[in-house]
Amino acid sequence: MNDLLIIPVYVAILIIPAIVFLVARDRIEQFIWNRRNPPEKLAADRRVYEQRILSPDWDRYRAHLGREAPSALMAAYRDQSLVLATNLEFQHPDDDEQDGGWWVRFEALDQNASGELVDETTSVLRVFSDMFGSPIYLRPGPHEMDAVYTTHHDGGDTELLAPDIETFLRLIRRAD
Repeated sequence: MNDLLIIPVYVAILIIPAIVFLVARDRIEQFIWNRRNPPEKLAADRRVYEQRILSPDWDRYRAHLGREAPSALMAAYRDQSLVLATNLEFQHPDDDEQDGGWWVRFEALDQNASGELVDETTSVLRVFSDMFGSPIYLRPGPHEMDAVYTTHHDGGDTELLAPDIETFLRLIRRAD
């Protein structure tokens, strides 16, 4: 009978300290995060974010694209509740609706927005980001169409998401 108790005792000796250590570490990390990010700082950061995202620099974006910015995109940025929404879901037309969609969010198109390379020669300004941090954008160039692309962060492959920004915006919905 004593042999049967040895295994649970050893398991308890190994597991209980590990659990105590992990819980203590989580609480310490949360305490440190809360000290570095008091509610006033978080509110100020949110105000700065909202100011940036609600103030697109269309002249800069037109210059980046090398053509006019799509009117549907400009109209979308005027809809403050849409631009600031945190629960936007993009349902890719090729995906099964029961699988759910991708979470997306609008990005700031202001003077602080920086371009990023999506291949060896193309720098883009992200208009949206997906839930994985991959850019969703329109390709620059005077002869490019207003198709919406993403370049996946984990492999660099580029995918056409919608033939135009109007279609992309129709495929976005608030997930409540």
